Amino acid sequence: MSRKNIKPPDVPCGDFNTLKFMLKALYGRERDELAERLIERFGDARGVFSATHEELTSVHGITDRVATFFNVVYPLKRRTALNALPRDLTELPALDGFAAAMIASEPYAIDVALYLDRDGAPICAERLPESELIRAAVAGACRHDAQKFVWIAHAPKCAERSAAHNAELAQTVARLKDVLGILGVEFIGRMQFYDGKRVENATGDPQRTVEV
Repeated sequence: MSRKNIKPPDVPCGDFNTLKFMLKALYGRERDELAERLIERFGDARGVFSATHEELTSVHGITDRVATFFNVVYPLKRRTALNALPRDLTELPALDGFAAAMIASEPYAIDVALYLDRDGAPICAERLPESELIRAAVAGACRHDAQKFVWIAHAPKCAERSAAHNAELAQTVARLKDVLGILGVEFIGRMQFYDGKRVENATGDPQRTVEV
């Protein structure tokens, strides 16, 4: 049989149906109740894939083999996406691709520091703490001998922010840029994502302060 005649399986839509489909393939039989337990425990399919091995095996019916499968799928998908990106990540489309790959499995709000070399190639990406964010970002730039820096912020959903919060965020961005500049590290910008989609804001709001 030629490849063009091979019909791929139909994957159903929706988190619950997707988990049912995958569990049936993994166990060789219907496991609807297990899919329900996973949704109840982790909220959605993304929560299942981002759960730790211990969290997954704590759900009755999940074996070590199945937990390992869920742990491996998203990292492999992320690595494949990252490998497909160009070497220079200072262009906005490349940054979008990198950020999308990094936050694809994140159900929680996170801040990520992306450290780049002189040519814009990634050195590493690290999570930033909620407190002492500037200190952590600068320390990371020194530790990795970075020449360029990108701040990637992600939240599961968009929420209204007060003017005071926006002003504080703008000050944090300005302070971080100034300190990195003293060290000779170029601040490429801050990218804000909500549920995997970058915020586009032409008004200069600190939700999007990319300067590429």
